[in-house]
Amino acid sequence: MKESNVPRRAALEEPSNSARRPWWPLVALLVVAALLAGALAIWRPWQKTADTASPQEAGTTSTAAAPAPTTPPAKECAPAPLIAVSQDLLEPLTQALAGHQPDGCVGAELTARADADVSQGNTAGLAGWIPTDETWLQRATPEMVATMGAQAQPFASSPLVLVQEKVVAEAMGTSPVPILGELVTGAKTWATYGQEQWGKFRLALPDPGASAVGAVGFGAMMHQVSGGAQLTDLGSGPLTPAQLAVGQLQFSVAEVTPTVEGVFGALGDQAADSRGFAQGGPRAGVVTEQAALAVGAQRPGELVAHYLPGAELRLSLGALDAERGEALTALGSYLSSEAGQAALTEAGLRTASAAPSAEQLSTVGLDAAAYVPSPVGNSVQNIVTSGQTFTSLTKRNSTIMALDISGSMMQRFGSGTRIDALRQFLAGGMALAAPGDRAGLLTFNSSPTDEMQVNIVMPLMPNNSPEGLVALGQYAELVGSVQPSGGTPLYNAIDVAYQHAIDNYDPKYSNRIVIITDGSNRDANGSMTLEQLMEKLPRGNDLYQPVGFTFVAVGPEADNATLEKLAAHTSGVALWAKTEADLTNIAQLAQFG
Repeated sequence: MKESNVPRRAALEEPSNSARRPWWPLVALLVVAALLAGALAIWRPWQKTADTASPQEAGTTSTAAAPAPTTPPAKECAPAPLIAVSQDLLEPLTQALAGHQPDGCVGAELTARADADVSQGNTAGLAGWIPTDETWLQRATPEMVATMGAQAQPFASSPLVLVQEKVVAEAMGTSPVPILGELVTGAKTWATYGQEQWGKFRLALPDPGASAVGAVGFGAMMHQVSGGAQLTDLGSGPLTPAQLAVGQLQFSVAEVTPTVEGVFGALGDQAADSRGFAQGGPRAGVVTEQAALAVGAQRPGELVAHYLPGAELRLSLGALDAERGEALTALGSYLSSEAGQAALTEAGLRTASAAPSAEQLSTVGLDAAAYVPSPVGNSVQNIVTSGQTFTSLTKRNSTIMALDISGSMMQRFGSGTRIDALRQFLAGGMALAAPGDRAGLLTFNSSPTDEMQVNIVMPLMPNNSPEGLVALGQYAELVGSVQPSGGTPLYNAIDVAYQHAIDNYDPKYSNRIVIITDGSNRDANGSMTLEQLMEKLPRGNDLYQPVGFTFVAVGPEADNATLEKLAAHTSGVALWAKTEADLTNIAQLAQFG
C-alpha cells in the first residue's frame, strides 16, 4: 500500500521502471515542449507590437489574448477633390478615371456642371474643373483666373459632328455640310433632292450659352452659312446675305437642349401631317464624336454623322482650389500618362497618341480618312461671339402686325398690287418665325359710311401653342382673302395696337409693333389727331415695358414724313418701301432687326 503513494515522477526515474517501459514517448514529449517554447518566444514580441498599435485593446487583462489581424490597417485618404465636368463628358470621364486610385485612394470625385455655369463664377465646393474646351476657362471671372494658376495642356479632344437619321444623310449625299448651308439659307429645298414632303430642315443643338459644344458647333455653322464671316450682331439697315444667312440658321434650330445627349432625343420619328409633310421636317443634330460613337453602337445602321470642319473640343484640367493643387496635379499627370491616355481612348475620346478605330467610326458612317486629328484652336472670341449671337437671335419676338386694308392697297405695286406684296411680306414672316414667337394681327380700314373699323383679328399668342397653330391658319386664310376697301384710320389703329401690346406685355420677349400702311390718316369719322396719338404713346422707349415700333410706308406716294415723326417720338424705326425690292429688304429687317 505504501508503494502506491509514491509520486509518479519518482516512479518514472526508477531504473527498474525505465527498463520495463519504451523510451520514445519521452523523446516525443521533449520535442513538443521545445516547439511550444519556441512559439511562445515568437508570440510575445508580436503581441507587444499589436498592443501598441491598438490602443483600444490597452484595457484588456494579460490573460485575454487579442485576435491576430488578418489584413493591414486601411490608409487614411484625404478627401477626394470634387471636380466639375460637363454633363455630356461625365460618363466617359468617370469610366476613364474609375481605375485611377493612387496609393489606394480615390483620385477625384466628378460632378456634372455646365461649362457656362462654372465660367460665370458658380464654383462653390469645387476643387477643379474639366471643361470641354480650354478656351472656356478664359470666360471665367478674374477671381477665378487668379485661383486657377497655369492652365494644363490639353490631354484629349473630341471633334464635333453633324448626326442625322440615315435616310436624311443619304439625301444629303457625301458632302452634307455645304448642302446644310443651302438648306438653311433657302437656296435649295428638300424638293431639290426629291424629298419635298420633308418640309423645313430643322436642327437640334446643345445650348450655345451653356455648352462649349453648342457654342463651337453654332460658330462652325455660322462660318459655313455666312461664307466665313464672323458676325458680332445683325447690325441695322438692310441685311447683308451673310447676316440673313445667320438669321435663317437660327430659325432652323428647332430644339435647344441642355446637353449633348438631349440632341439624340430630337432625332427619330416625325409624324407627317395630312399633306404628307413631316412636322418640323427631318432633323439633324450637333454632337461630339464620342457621343456619336456611343449612340451609334447602340443604334447601328440608324444614324450617320459627318465632321464639321474646324470644330473640335479640347479637354483640359483647371484648378480652382490651390489647397488641393497636389491632388489635381496628380490627376492631370495620370490623364497625361500612358494609362490615362489609354483610358480616355477607351472612353471614346481622341488623345495625343490614339483615335477611335476605323471600325468604331464606320459604325456611324464617319470616314476616318476625312478627319485630320491635329488640334484646331477655337479662339475665345469665336466661342463667345457665337454664343452671344445665338442668344441675341433667340430672344423671341412678340409682334403685333397692324395692317392697312384700305382701298388704296389695291393700287399697282411692282408685278402686282400693294396688298399682293404685303401678302408675300406676311407669309415670309410666318415662314421665318422662330418656334415660340408670339404673333398677332390687327387690320384697319373704314366702312362705306366712313366708320372706323379697327379689329384685332388674332390676339398675341405663341405660334407653337395649340391655339396659336389654329389662329395662324386663320391668319393666313384672312390675309389671302382680304379685299381692301374704305379709308385709313391710321392713328386709332396705332393706339389700339399699342394698348394690346402693353396689355399682353411679356419681358421674356422682344415686344414689338409693326405698322404697315400705304397712306395717311384719312376718310375715317371720329379719328384721333396726330397730337392726341403722340400724347398716348411713350416718349422714347419705356424703361419698364419697352415696346419697339417699326413703321413701314408702302408705295412712292405714302406719307413717310408722318411715320418718321412718329418713329422719332417713340425711338422707333421708319422704313419706306418705294419698290418691291425695297419691301423685300424691309421684310428682313422687320423680322430680324
